[in-house]
Amino acid sequence: PIMSRYRIPALIFLPVNYIGAQRLFWQEALVHGLQAAMREARKNPSKAALLHEIVASLGLEEVFDLVDVDPRRRIIALMSLKRKRFTPADVDAVLTRLEKEVDIRNADASSVDGFLTWEQVAAMSKEGIRFGGHGAEHHLLSTLSLDDVREDIERCKAVMTSRLKEEPLSFTYP
Repeated sequence: PIMSRYRIPALIFLPVNYIGAQRLFWQEALVHGLQAAMREARKNPSKAALLHEIVASLGLEEVFDLVDVDPRRRIIALMSLKRKRFTPADVDAVLTRLEKEVDIRNADASSVDGFLTWEQVAAMSKEGIRFGGHGAEHHLLSTLSLDDVREDIERCKAVMTSRLKEEPLSFTYP
């Protein structure tokens, strides 16, 4: 609303398969998974060692030492320091194990880190906000085959063109 009121131009890049879905990028999913592990370890000390072992595979076991009421920012800072040590596949493995052991509240996570809906995108478009593509699945394109890159970009463009009734102006790679 502020940007519209002052006619500030903006370009937002959309990872189209995430719009309107209760999905999170792996970084946000990991933050919420770590918070859930911390809650569970405090509530159920008998599971603390197992949860510590799971999280330690990413070198993030320090999260269990955080005493903040809302440790989210500290978890993000810790992940930023160590994120080059693990891959999205490493994170997927940890999240899969955590999901078996703790209640990861994806609905809560989506309310904090969720994406726009297509209705919000349409409303923003009417107010002059422009949109570019950011892939369909937000894959790190340099890790994909050329055919998979093409498919992801083409899917992104097709969805955006269908939803916004115009081709996207630009694309930024994830």
